[in-house]
Amino acid sequence: MCDAFTAKGRLYQDDAVSEIEKRFGAEFVYANEAGNPAISRRVLAAFRRLTEADAVWDRGDRCWERRRPTDPPGRMSY
Repeated sequence: MCDAFTAKGRLYQDDAVSEIEKRFGAEFVYANEAGNPAISRRVLAAFRRLTEADAVWDRGDRCWERRRPTDPPGRMSY
């Protein structure tokens, strides 16, 4: 996830789920309450630790984006 995010500056959740499942197995992904593909909390926690200062979550596009100077503190972009 970190390599893909670093290379493109954006990482869509659906793409990450597909790649994680393909490379590491179904135990690292699941369908969330809304039926959307999701990444296990352990994997997300590791990704967060590695990208805390660099990435923000765009809820509308369901992707992580490179943090801009105008983004507020925290993990969400607005």
